[in-house]
Amino acid sequence: MPLSPRACCSLILLFLIATPACGSAGAQSGRASSARSPSARPDYLRGFRVEKTPPVIVRKTFDPRNPPKEMPPLGPRADAVTHFKFGCATSASYETTARRPDRRAGSCTATARINELTARLDLEITIWVPNRARQTLVDHEEGHRVIAERVYETAEKAARAEAAKWVGRSVTGKAANCAAAVDTAVRDANHRFCQGYLEATSGWSGRVGDLYDDITDHGRRRRPTAEEAIELAFEREVESRQTAETNRAGDGNAGR
Repeated sequence: MPLSPRACCSLILLFLIATPACGSAGAQSGRASSARSPSARPDYLRGFRVEKTPPVIVRKTFDPRNPPKEMPPLGPRADAVTHFKFGCATSASYETTARRPDRRAGSCTATARINELTARLDLEITIWVPNRARQTLVDHEEGHRVIAERVYETAEKAARAEAAKWVGRSVTGKAANCAAAVDTAVRDANHRFCQGYLEATSGWSGRVGDLYDDITDHGRRRRPTAEEAIELAFEREVESRQTAETNRAGDGNAGR
């Protein structure tokens, strides 16, 4: 049933490729900590704010006969590897609008309305190339960096589109008590926001990167150049996505 007055709270979550890392709900409020000072500004969507840090680029070399333990594994045809990590941290301001305890079941179902959402976005890229690597291989791996950075340029747009699904929306959760039920509801909304954002950024970057590797045979081909291959990979990813959407639409019409 509706509460009077309504309970207002904040929830902070951190995601790195959609992995939650902190806090509980209830009356918690505050700001996620960061070693960098992000640039923050209100965005076009009312109740939504984006804080986006510049990408961090790290370049490392390795001995192919004795690669370091922290290095990601090489693919079956890869001589080098570029690892990118899109980060998504969220803090939500919400109000609890209903609590429905079930004493017989020993549980509670609660509803909360998300009033404001802040997203903190970052990108870390680590490039690993072998000692004395040929220049074409270095250029190829730098191409993966370019792809991730180009996708990251669209991060605010992707986050805003995902936030439009949650700001002003009511969410419901169930748990052993009402406070935990609200916590569950808002955490799930934050989780799903970051999942959607990461699919639109990290997922997109990964698909383009796979096409880029196919086009260049992991940097072994001299033609097309890395720059040309990047453009071609983006174009082919769009074509592939459009084809998939057309096929889904056709399947839906066939089922009517």
